[in-house]
Order: sequence, then C-alpha cells, then structure tokens
Amino acid sequence: MADLDLGAIAGDAAAAMLGVIKKNGADIKQYAAAEAQKQSPRGLRHGGPADSSRQRGVGLLSFASGPRLRRVRRFLRRSPRRAFTHVVPLGLSCRVTYQVRAYFGTGIAYPFDWWISPLAGLTEYLADLDPRRIYAPEALEELVENGRVTAIQTRESGIQLFHELPRYRDASDVSVVSPGWQGHLAAAAEKHTHRLKRLKALNRKGNRILFVRHKRDVEPQPENDEDAEDDPSPLIARLWDTLRGQWSEAEVHLLLINLPGASRPVDRVLSLHFDDPPGPPPESWRGETARWTAALSSLGLAPLNASEPGMGHPSPPD
Repeated sequence: MADLDLGAIAGDAAAAMLGVIKKNGADIKQYAAAEAQKQSPRGLRHGGPADSSRQRGVGLLSFASGPRLRRVRRFLRRSPRRAFTHVVPLGLSCRVTYQVRAYFGTGIAYPFDWWISPLAGLTEYLADLDPRRIYAPEALEELVENGRVTAIQTRESGIQLFHELPRYRDASDVSVVSPGWQGHLAAAAEKHTHRLKRLKALNRKGNRILFVRHKRDVEPQPENDEDAEDDPSPLIARLWDTLRGQWSEAEVHLLLINLPGASRPVDRVLSLHFDDPPGPPPESWRGETARWTAALSSLGLAPLNASEPGMGHPSPPD
C-alpha cells in the first residue's frame, strides 16, 4: 500500500482514516466515513452503495468539495481490497504455503509448495520449467552433516526436496533422508509434473494470479562474502520478468514478504515486512498464524472463497 500523509492532507478527519486503513482495509468505508463525518460534517457526503468497488471489498467515499479531501478520495480509490482468482506460493519454505492456504482459504497444491528454494535458484527454474532439472538422479546431490543425509538438493539451483522424499528421525532425534531415496524420484517427479501442468494452465485472460515469495535464502549471506548480492532488487526484477513472461496472458501480481531492501519495480509488486517468529511447538515451522493474518489483512488482500481471512472453504487438494 502506498505511503501517504493523510493527516497533512485533510487534518483530523484524514488522520482517523489513516489508522483504519493501516489496520484493516475492509473497515475503510464503515469506520472512516463515520469518523470523517463527525470531524468534518460539512465537507463530506457518503456515497451510495458501491458497484464494482464493493466487489473488491471496499466502498468508496464521495466528497462534496475541497481539493484536499478529493486527494483523500483518490487515495482510497487506489487502495481497494485486492481480489485474486489464484494464489501461488513461491517458497522459501513450507511456512508460506501453510499460511497462504490458511489465509486465502484454499487447498490447491502447486509445484513449489514443499520445497526449500533459494530465490536465485527458483528464478532460474521458473525460466525453464523442465522437471528433469530437478528430479533426474544426476541432477541431485546429498547434503551430509555429521555423517547424516539431512537433505537432497539440486546441483544447479540449490533447491532442496525436503518433503518429497521419505524421512525419519534417527537415534539423536534428527530428521534425515531415508536410504534408497532414489527409488522415490519417479513418483515425486510425476506429482510435480501434474502440479506444474495445473500452474501453467492458469495462463489465460481473466485470471489474476498472486505469487507470494517469503524471504530470500535459507541462511543470510555472510557480510564478508564478496559474491553475495547485498541489493536484492536485480534478482527480484528477474523474478518479476520471468513470472510475467511465463504467465503473459494472465494478470500477474507478486507479494514479497520479509525481503529487506526489496524495491518495487511496478505497482503490481507488493512488499510486506513483519516479525515472523516460529510458531508454537510441535508445529513451529508454521509460524504464528495470527501475525500472518494481521500482516496480509493490512494489504487488503481478499480471501479466495470467503469475505474474511481464514474463513474460506478450502478447495480439495490434488
């Protein structure tokens, strides 16, 4: 959401609106209209039932006169509740998949849901969506820590197939990859190909797709790493160009979560930053749902199947 000093634009009435806009876009009409009416009764009249704007979840305020109040109205028109036909997680991990499904009320599975995927590696794969780059035995390598195989990852892009191959907890209660994982690659590749076909089929006119990326990498780049890219903007620009190229018929949007320093190259790229601690055990990997819900609501993102976040009826998973 664009930053604007509404208090400087329209005094106390606009300041009251600002607090509500930042808290919950769905309350703009009901609360802001009442507050502005109380504080500036001669400058405001409340419009009738909204048409297409109501479908986006926010009624618009109609002002009788005054250039500053007209600027407030233009701001509200630029900040409707955003509605999408499909929402696709892009990693980094299964946390964003879980929280996206919980908030938007969907259970549809997509190809990257359960990977651990560095942003650079995922962008490279999106440019050439060939499952053999991920699931061919020669494309993979074992990550070994203290003699244990902790993950299987691609040599080319560093994508970890953390949840797609059998795992177990050893005597030290460490999650490790089961021996013979190579025998499960064909089934994993088949499932991925099915989900990839589903994702590619979204490339049609009328679809409004929100891709959601959480964080950049598994571990922060060390400060003394000369090869590290301190500015993620070029990488994000490549991701954005790739998404627009692959889904050129649809209307593509991108939400970046907790990517410090990320710039917004266009209006359809959103950025969100909030504290994201682990969730309560034993499911700490999920994060705290209340924090995620509050953060996503602050952008006015409309759930796919319901009027309130997290209250949808999930579509059946594949």
